[in-house]
Amino acid sequence: MSVKLNELLAEAQNDLEAALELDNVELATECQKQVDVLQTKIAASAGTTPVQLEITADNLGLKPVVETSIAEGENAMPNTLTITKESLGITGFESVLASLSLATIDKMVYKVSDTEDLVALVLPGWTSVDPSKRIHIGDERGDVKRAARGAALAAAGAIQEEGDILSNSGRIYTIRDGRCFRLEQQPQVNFDGSQTMLVKEVPCTGHLKYKKSADGFVVLRNPDGSPQEHMRCAHGWAQMYGAGYFATFSEKTYAEIAKVEIAQRVGDDAARAFAREKIAGWVSNNTQRQSARVAVAQAIDHAKNTGAVTAEGFLPPNTNALALPFEAGTLADAIRSLNGQRFIVRYSMPLKSGNAVESNIRASNLQELAHRIAPSMAAAKMAGGELSIVSVTPY
Repeated sequence: MSVKLNELLAEAQNDLEAALELDNVELATECQKQVDVLQTKIAASAGTTPVQLEITADNLGLKPVVETSIAEGENAMPNTLTITKESLGITGFESVLASLSLATIDKMVYKVSDTEDLVALVLPGWTSVDPSKRIHIGDERGDVKRAARGAALAAAGAIQEEGDILSNSGRIYTIRDGRCFRLEQQPQVNFDGSQTMLVKEVPCTGHLKYKKSADGFVVLRNPDGSPQEHMRCAHGWAQMYGAGYFATFSEKTYAEIAKVEIAQRVGDDAARAFAREKIAGWVSNNTQRQSARVAVAQAIDHAKNTGAVTAEGFLPPNTNALALPFEAGTLADAIRSLNGQRFIVRYSMPLKSGNAVESNIRASNLQELAHRIAPSMAAAKMAGGELSIVSVTPY
């Protein structure tokens, strides 16, 4: 029993280490709780008597320096030492950085006014930006997240005067020759009683790509076995912001993600609640999108099984979709009013579970739309309903 608990404790401590490495405050708190619970269970399984460290002259192979009668007298010092978390002052995980309000976080993500889909992530209080210090992030979601985490650290006071960077947990990091290192420090007492601080540099792994699995955090690897990497870790991004750099990226795709990343790491209670709510919504939406993909796949397989597909194996265009009601007319009417512009149709598709999920389709004309929307029309029919049009917008 205790062996299994010890194995689980080791895994929980490894998860805690990875969460701290990634500066994930929420996950680190949960991991710390798991460690505390497992340590309590291990202590309980060993019996109600606390584990004691007993040191005697006998078990050291030495002769006692006092007579037994004196050692066992009323004034003898106890020869047991009990160590507890409370006596060592060990508490749960707490962030050492400042907390930002949701209003402050909102002001860190600036819309680039004369563009259609671009935002700039800057630090609070900036009144201008240097275009030569702009770092644009394209389609790499992980780099956007780390850029936001770095901005969070910098905004919360992680940049120290000597150039070091603090994490939420108070660990110290430094950047040298483009590489990030965690500084582990311990005092060493010298012969004359003075102290020297020992410093060991441990390479930071916060730029590696991870996935959560049953075995904890696992680094993603390329076919050749090398680890997959993002451009830089959150501490590297924090250093860039401290030097006046800033990031730009897609507003529609990443603006909300950036705010959530900042809020869940250095936000106050209200900001963290906002982040938790958003993440819960994303998880729910992802589950429903997966259900929608399954429903569409089943509809396509059913059509293939019944011979209701073209020679190429596709569902034939469904022109009934063009007559779906929308605003004062039909879907076809709304598309014709765009005078030949390419368009995006957003629609809601019912599921067999009784829920509905929204999806988008891009198309250039009615014929292309009728072809591309056919699988969703078939899935809606199998669920006992039909699609409803949410919006039609040009692009």
